Amino acid sequence: MNISLRGTTLLLVAVAAVCSPLVASAQLPSRTRDGQIREGERRGNARDQLDKRLEERINLVLRERLRLSDEQFVRLRAVARRVETERRALRMEEGSIRATLRRELLAGDSANDSTVAIMLDRLPSIERRRIDLMEREQGELARFLTPVQRAKYVGLQDELRRTMQDLQYRRSDGPPMGGDSMRRGNSPRRPFRPPV
Repeated sequence: MNISLRGTTLLLVAVAAVCSPLVASAQLPSRTRDGQIREGERRGNARDQLDKRLEERINLVLRERLRLSDEQFVRLRAVARRVETERRALRMEEGSIRATLRRELLAGDSANDSTVAIMLDRLPSIERRRIDLMEREQGELARFLTPVQRAKYVGLQDELRRTMQDLQYRRSDGPPMGGDSMRRGNSPRRPFRPPV
C-alpha cells in the first residue's frame, strides 16, 4: 500500500474510531447524584478524551503523509491550532446568521425584512474572512513547508472535513446546514437543501 492510500485509510479509521464512543456516551442513561458522575460531566469527559484521541491519530497521519521533520511538525501544529480557533469562530458566527435567517423565513409574512437584509449582507463578509484566513495560513505554512507538503496538507484538511461531515450526515436527517460541502458542491449524492 502506498503512503498516500495508507494515510487516507488511517485518517478514515481514526475519525470513525474516535467518533463512535462519543455517540455511545451520549446515549447512556443519567446517573443519580449520590456520588456518581452526572451525565453532563461524563459527556464532557468523553468529549475531552475524543479530542485527545482524534488529535493523536491526526498527528500520526500528518507526520506520515507529509513526511514532516520534528521541527516542521511542531510549527505546523502551532499554526493549525491558531487557525482552527479562528475558523471555529467563523463557523459559529455563520451558524448564528443562518439560524436567524431560518427563524425569520419560518415566520412567513411576519418576517422582518430589515433583519433578513442585514443577515444576508453579513454572509459575504464571512466568506471573505474565510478566504483571508486561508491566505494567511498558506503564508505562514510557506515559511517551513515545501509547496508539495502544503498541497498535501490542504488535501488532508479537505478529507478530514468531508469525513466529519459524512459522519454527521449519517447520524442526522441530512447534511449539516451551511457546511463546506454544500457551498462547494462536493457531495452530489446528498439531497439539496436551501442555504438557510
